[in-house]
Amino acid sequence: IPNTVTTIGDNAFLGCTEVAAISLPPSVTSIGDRAFKDAKVNCVLTIDSNGGTISLGGQALPDNNFKVHLTGTGFPVKADGTTSIFNSNTKLTSVEINGSVGVIPSNAFKNCAHLKTVELKSGISSIENNAFYGCTELAEINIPATVSSINSDAFSIVGFNLSDGCTITFDGNQQINPCNLSTASYYTAVLTCGIPTTDGTNSIFMGDSAIKSVEHTGGANLIANAFTGCTALTSVTFNSYPTIIGG
Repeated sequence: IPNTVTTIGDNAFLGCTEVAAISLPPSVTSIGDRAFKDAKVNCVLTIDSNGGTISLGGQALPDNNFKVHLTGTGFPVKADGTTSIFNSNTKLTSVEINGSVGVIPSNAFKNCAHLKTVELKSGISSIENNAFYGCTELAEINIPATVSSINSDAFSIVGFNLSDGCTITFDGNQQINPCNLSTASYYTAVLTCGIPTTDGTNSIFMGDSAIKSVEHTGGANLIANAFTGCTALTSVTFNSYPTIIGG
């Protein structure tokens, strides 16, 4: 859809059951009732957003399982200016977000109960309150090295319905402050570049009673007190050995 279109009317693509990919430009501000309701299972919805608002009609987005790829420089929200267009969407199964989007806002994917995988590209800086709250089937998510804040309940009860919980991969050993992981369900941390900290010294995992397993894959040093007080931690695997294991 070209960057001259502002409105996609009611039933515009209703019955188009073979639509496997949809691309929306920043100019789109309104999607009518049932516009993309019948898109093909696992359709990829690409949204190039500058953070503007989109008015959604009933069943405007695919009513089968679908995937989302967010590009552009902002996150799309509903016409009220504050609510994510994906809030509580139970058909969304996979998300890829380009780094240019910058911030994943509060409640971005809250209660997206069947969201299973999330890929965040380098450039994402902040994950706001409740961003993935209630994503109880979320099996995998990565935290890019550019992320510097994870706010309250961002990952609360993620992976709650999965026997092994969620796997969170940390792509860097950056400072993340604030860092709120403790409200997560049991999870596995994969470390590709050492231990992220809150202040350059203290591990983000200190006292975290939800972390159940650690996979160390990057060969970087383990700082002192890296997992102090992690009372649920039952497994640590070294796939690449650190030079130093701190006190």
